Amino acid sequence: MPSYATAQHTGDRSHQCAAAAVSTSREGVRAHVLLDGGGDSAEVRERTVTAARRLARAAARSGDGEQALRRLHTAHRAERAGAGPRPHQDLPGTRALVAVTVPGRPLLTVAWCGDVRAYRMDEDRQVHLLTLDEDPNRDHPCDASCPDSTGDGARAHRGHRAVGTATAPAAGRLVLMTHGAYDPHQQVRHPLDDLLTGTPAQAATALVHTAVHRSYTVARFEHRRPCADNATALVADLRP
Repeated sequence: MPSYATAQHTGDRSHQCAAAAVSTSREGVRAHVLLDGGGDSAEVRERTVTAARRLARAAARSGDGEQALRRLHTAHRAERAGAGPRPHQDLPGTRALVAVTVPGRPLLTVAWCGDVRAYRMDEDRQVHLLTLDEDPNRDHPCDASCPDSTGDGARAHRGHRAVGTATAPAAGRLVLMTHGAYDPHQQVRHPLDDLLTGTPAQAATALVHTAVHRSYTVARFEHRRPCADNATALVADLRP
């Protein structure tokens, strides 16, 4: 039985501009990656898929998700300098998440930037949030763990968002979600554990389809035009 699965829902957008990827090295190092591209076009979709695969391979080879994510930003910064500004279209990787497990190590490492989330459900079905949300009105909350980042000023100077890092036990069920997947559940204050049952494929599908349905419910309750964002979830069962 597969140990991981991805599910996606386009929502009300014309293109699915998020992507997930998993890569495993010869040594058994595994990288789970989630990217949420800005914009709504075939170009953004393809660039995001390519970047997700590139990031997963790099993180699996090195065993260091943080450095792989920083290198991805460096490459995109150089690309942006050569191609000129792209109004309203973030380059892939501006909202990114990578979780790495290494055989023999009891902890998984997580690196992220932007509006993406990682959770871990333990054997008691307690769901733990591993990432910190980005707040544009203050320094990035991960700055204490990122010595070369000092909030908005550093992002403007270096051309990328600050990268947050965290560790967690390399056991249980790992869940990576884009903003369109996690925010609707948060809006209605619904616990995630009852959606994380069954196989990884069943859990991932339940997360994204329920998120889109709840987006419409929240919009109707707030008397807004019904609208749902791209929703992508990756669910993986970790083996200690």
